[in-house]
Amino acid sequence: MLPPPYAERPAQRADLEDVAAVVIAADIDQLGEPDWSVDDQAEEWADPRLDLATDTRVVLDAAGAVVGYAHVLRRDEGTDFDTETYVLPEHDGHGIEEHLLGFVEERARQGVAPGASSARLVAFCLETDAVRAARLRAAGYGVIRQFFRMTVKPPPEVLPEPNQARIRSADGPGDLATVHRVITEAFRGHFRSVALPFEEWEQRHLARADDGAPMLLAE
Repeated sequence: MLPPPYAERPAQRADLEDVAAVVIAADIDQLGEPDWSVDDQAEEWADPRLDLATDTRVVLDAAGAVVGYAHVLRRDEGTDFDTETYVLPEHDGHGIEEHLLGFVEERARQGVAPGASSARLVAFCLETDAVRAARLRAAGYGVIRQFFRMTVKPPPEVLPEPNQARIRSADGPGDLATVHRVITEAFRGHFRSVALPFEEWEQRHLARADDGAPMLLAE
């Protein structure tokens, strides 16, 4: 149960900027800088596997402002689920995240396929967030994988052309299908990799196609 004066409801499209602000505030609290944006939030909500009405929750304060957020994403239908929970730092420590974890766990249970031999719910936690890590351990979670953020110095303005390949923009007929095939094969066998049907992958790609990032093919 949420302590008073907090209330909850499913996220709505109109909450997009407020939810992104909660995630960004949590990033700044832990990283010193944002690692998320409104566009990132919009892309996440465009994922066809995420139903705002059933797979999300926002927590509101007495004034009706969004101070917490959680979602459950069906990564592999019926067996593998992702979750992320966020609380504004100034509202943390009041049982909000514990309540959101209860929601996402119940929602994941509802999505487990009948007869599935196993299923898992995977939560993300920054290594620097000792409070949240302890909270997850207390709820029964354990570490299964660590990821490192890699950085690189800016490359030269002009990069040498590869000797045995031609680089071109992926904007020709059939190029999206080619990119989908290459990505699917490249990540086959990777940790928790799920091969998406082309139509579903294409829908997700088109949702972020206006971000200005070039897509290139090496032939």
